[in-house]
Amino acid sequence: MGNYSATGNVTLTPKPKTGVIAASDPLAYLVEPTVGACAHTSFSLSGITGSSGSPYQLYPGTYCGGISVKGDSWLNFNAGTYVLAGGGMTIKGISSMTGTGVTFYNTTGTGGYGAITLSGNSTVNFSAPTSGSLAGILFFQDRSIPSGAAGSTITGNSSSTFNGAIYFATTAVTFSGNSAVNGYSIVVADSVAINGNSTVGNNYSSLTNGSPIKGTILAE
Repeated sequence: MGNYSATGNVTLTPKPKTGVIAASDPLAYLVEPTVGACAHTSFSLSGITGSSGSPYQLYPGTYCGGISVKGDSWLNFNAGTYVLAGGGMTIKGISSMTGTGVTFYNTTGTGGYGAITLSGNSTVNFSAPTSGSLAGILFFQDRSIPSGAAGSTITGNSSSTFNGAIYFATTAVTFSGNSAVNGYSIVVADSVAINGNSTVGNNYSSLTNGSPIKGTILAE
């Protein structure tokens, strides 16, 4: 449904079809995480690492007002669900971030809704949980966010990997990243822009129950 466009040295194979029946949301079955009490409010870091030359450690919980990182920061997101209750998540500058078994749930809250913006020459290596109710889900936006809200940008440098679903059912997403060797990426959004040398893999062997996309839609 809708249309498509391509600029620069782009090849689309096979040629996209337009005017087809709109497909239903393939991740509509997912239950949205609970927004708990604020563990942090307007969390912000700039040019920081942890002690003894190790990454600064972040832990799952509800981040009211979102997460903001800038400068030359080195971070590790420990496994679990990060609820961004307002403010979204903004990463700028030359930062390095890792996170295995993580899900970022973006909703409204302190300061109002904010998009996800990963930009700059950052190295980002994130992977979604491999089991549980959010298996395979890396970014998950609240479905009640209106379609006119700001779109999100998920980018990283050539060494970045995003293993998991990037799920923004009502807003736009600009994606420029990679799935790791033998990894996978899924993008589900109201509209999608893919930039640069993006790689979207489809090896779901790391997931206990396979791909989170459980059904197929036939349209003609």
